[in-house]
Parts: sequence; structure tokens; C-alpha cells
Amino acid sequence: MPGMPGIPGPQGLQGRDGAKGQTGDKGSQGMLGPKGAKGNEGPRGKSGLPGMMGIKGTRGIVGDQGIKGDKGEKGESVTSPSSAVPQTNWKQCVWKNADGQDSGKIKVREKWLWAKLLLSPTAT
Repeated sequence: MPGMPGIPGPQGLQGRDGAKGQTGDKGSQGMLGPKGAKGNEGPRGKSGLPGMMGIKGTRGIVGDQGIKGDKGEKGESVTSPSSAVPQTNWKQCVWKNADGQDSGKIKVREKWLWAKLLLSPTAT
């Protein structure tokens, strides 16, 4: 009959590491951390294009009349050839004088006397 097993021997040498295995699946996202401090203000952006012209508005109400201006300075006196002749009350006429010359003018007073003589029933 066989005998009893003996005492176990000393432990053997440590084995070598095996080949690296495949990466596992990504785990679920953790909780959000606290909000950070506000950063510095950035530089100002460049201006945009000008907008479109709007529609014309309605006409406004008429304002009050302005104050009257000052009277102007008197103009220079000009002596014309017609002002050299003494001014009398002349009117234009197409009648010729008895001598056949047509001056184109008769005195108003003479015209009235001449018209009275023509229209008068007692004229001879």
C-alpha cells in the first residue's frame, strides 16, 4: 500500500506578466463640479454694416410767422433825362396838333376843355 503524501515543497518563482488585455467600455459621466470665477472682458468687436434707410416721415405742422425785417437803406438818386423836364400832368393821346405834328401828348386840362367844347350844345 502506498504511503502518505509528504510535506509540500517550497514556493516556486513568480511568473512573468501576461500580454495587455483590451480596453474596457467608457464609464458613465460623473457629477458636475462647482461654477468657476468670471473671466476678464474680451476686446470690442468691429462695427457692422450700416442699416437700410427708413421711410420718410409725415410733414410737420406749419410754424409761426417770423418777425418783420428792418427797413432797408434808401437807394441812390438817379437823374434820368426825363426827370430834367418839369413834371406836368400829361397823358398819352393819338390826336395830331393843328400844325400836323404828332407829339403823342396833350395836357389833361386842355383835353377837358377841348372835350367840353365838342360836347357843349352852345359851342359855335
